Amino acid sequence: IDEKPSQFKSWNTFIRNDLKIAVIGITFPNTVSIADAPISYRTTDPSLALKHIIPEVVASKPDIIILAIHGGVYNKGWSLKYIAQKFPEIDLILAGHTHVEEEREFFNRTYLLQAGKHGEKLGEVKISDNELTHKKTFSSKLIPIKNAQIDNELIQKIKPALDKLEHAKETIVAYAKYPIDPKVLIHESMNEYAKTDISLFGLSAS
Repeated sequence: IDEKPSQFKSWNTFIRNDLKIAVIGITFPNTVSIADAPISYRTTDPSLALKHIIPEVVASKPDIIILAIHGGVYNKGWSLKYIAQKFPEIDLILAGHTHVEEEREFFNRTYLLQAGKHGEKLGEVKISDNELTHKKTFSSKLIPIKNAQIDNELIQKIKPALDKLEHAKETIVAYAKYPIDPKVLIHESMNEYAKTDISLFGLSAS
């Protein structure tokens, strides 16, 4: 997002197993053009964004740098291979959007994982960091969601919210005198409730 408000972070760091992991989030540059609702932000080329973000991330001295990007290996006007080549600091790319499955050494030392489509599989990556050489090794697997173990504790936690949602779906709150675009209504409702300037719903943004 170009000229982003201060509350939006381009990247963040997390500590896992004593490793400092930096995660960068990037969307594809034509997000605005495919949005179904008008939005007040504009997106830029991923490489241009990373040109400013990578130095900040490297300065924080993370052990691992992960790029989570809404794009596949080949995209209109840009490619992940070019990004991996231009920014060798990136250790792992988590890709998406193109509905394909990828888990392999991608370019030089960068590893690529893309877990397919429609939430049908969960991608798991294991990263080992050699304390002496700092060389990282990757292994991964794609886990079909239908084979995943059911988390009964989580189900119990979210059941009240799901029950409340089912009740709300059957409740009439108002009648409109004129047609309303449901996508716009959802965006405006999300923004008002969450006190935010931007909301994401499906492929629409506002």
